[in-house]
Amino acid sequence: MRGLRRKTDVMANIDAPVLHVRHADLTRTDDSMFRSNCPVCRLGILMVRRSDRFRLMALDCCIRCGQQVIYDDIAELIKFDENRP
Repeated sequence: MRGLRRKTDVMANIDAPVLHVRHADLTRTDDSMFRSNCPVCRLGILMVRRSDRFRLMALDCCIRCGQQVIYDDIAELIKFDENRP
């Protein structure tokens, strides 16, 4: 079994195909609107990346397993972010 990686190992999914997800369907890690549990490893966090101009980005990746995701509902999330105090 040496050399085989589980999907929960650190950076195990860095080369996996990008997943399309809806941010609204993900489980939040705490009271933050922008932190969600990774849908693949369930141990890592998706934090919703921001551009250098602090705009939310559709492409994100789990800080544990490296799984990349694209938020299909990013427009709704950007609208929410722009309208909060």
